[in-house]
Amino acid sequence: MLSSVTTVLNPLLRSRAQIPPSQKGTTTRNPPQPIHTFASMKLNIFYVLVCVLSISCNMLKVVDRKQEKRFTKEEMPLIQFKEGTSIHSVHASNKARQKILLLHGYGASGIGQYYRSAITLNEEYDLILPDLLYCGKSRGDLSEQSFTIEAQVEHVKLILDSLNIREPMLLIGNSYGGIVAAYFAEKYPELVNKLVIYDSPVNEYRLSYADSLAHSLDVPSVLELLSPTTIAENKKSLDVVFMINHTSLAF
Repeated sequence: MLSSVTTVLNPLLRSRAQIPPSQKGTTTRNPPQPIHTFASMKLNIFYVLVCVLSISCNMLKVVDRKQEKRFTKEEMPLIQFKEGTSIHSVHASNKARQKILLLHGYGASGIGQYYRSAITLNEEYDLILPDLLYCGKSRGDLSEQSFTIEAQVEHVKLILDSLNIREPMLLIGNSYGGIVAAYFAEKYPELVNKLVIYDSPVNEYRLSYADSLAHSLDVPSVLELLSPTTIAENKKSLDVVFMINHTSLAF
């Protein structure tokens, strides 16, 4: 990766090198012409940015491979299966111990959000870390129904069925995952021993107050913000999430 950046930077460094002094007794009638035009400099800068972006993408892949390798070592391998055009993905351990189902937040993934916590918890518990639909390595069928909370609940239930899990579990949900956890516990109470929801708006505010927060973000309702049912609504929710994250980082 460093060699590719060096290849781009070397011409820039050479262009800034001093011009060798003239031979004694000779004169120069015309001033030396610039070696690089402004347009070529812009092109070189563009190449540098492309290289930086490429390196960043490669780093993300390196981190992903490292995490997958560690989870496999911890006996929590990635399990995937298809149903139609949908892809269901989960990391899970199975050593006949008490089970914990961890549901991640909006736009995250199971391994990405709970990586360090899962390694510690896996010492005493069996863990199930699904990637919710359209997050991580899971994909929906792009129908409007597949973007709903109900679809996420059925996605989680399908994963549990594939793992042959029938006993009650400790269910933990964060943010968007907390909403999915609440809906799941309501629909499948026989599978939930204890429910933990954190940093999630489930029954936390009056609907009018929650809607007012959505209105401040140019979204008609909090339901549309947190439970989008169309591709357009889903895109708007992602725009809001990344806008808030960017603002938080700025401060």
